[in-house]
Amino acid sequence: NIMKFIKLFSFAILAFSLSLQSCKKEETPPRTPPDTGLGSLMFDGTNYKIGGAFGEDYGQGSWHDGYNIDLTLYSDGIVDQGDSLTGNGLAVYFETLTPTDMIFEPGTYSYSTASPSPVFTFTDFSLIYVGDVNNGGTSGSAFDLDPSSKFTVTKNGDVYTIVFDVSATSGETLTGTFTGMIP
Repeated sequence: NIMKFIKLFSFAILAFSLSLQSCKKEETPPRTPPDTGLGSLMFDGTNYKIGGAFGEDYGQGSWHDGYNIDLTLYSDGIVDQGDSLTGNGLAVYFETLTPTDMIFEPGTYSYSTASPSPVFTFTDFSLIYVGDVNNGGTSGSAFDLDPSSKFTVTKNGDVYTIVFDVSATSGETLTGTFTGMIP
């Protein structure tokens, strides 16, 4: 009888532990963010695949309304070193003013030289850069933006879509679309 009891008791413990195991909550794998760098930009007849994008939040200031969040996009061939870009390709920089801290609010952003700079604009510090970028030094060409320049931002969750319709003061055009997260 004692052997029968030990077998039944062992079987009950095994069944109980298996039932606990089957009730264990499945772990949800971490969400994989969409790739940054989806899309391309066409500048002066040359197509550049976007390699990455980032925003730098400088907060509020006396020279502008809202929040200053700089937007930088760069092509394949350029590497973000954390405090500088290196490599060869296309980089686009927008000194952007948004109504909300740390977020590129959906809307159309236009070029502005107004003072103070209003929200939903980017300033005349913005530029397009093509060429070799090495340790912060440059040996390429920088293009100032034409006042008719604009870009449109839409947002779905953490994913931005930005459509560019930008011109340089010297006549070159920058068009294209970026879709992805902006860290």
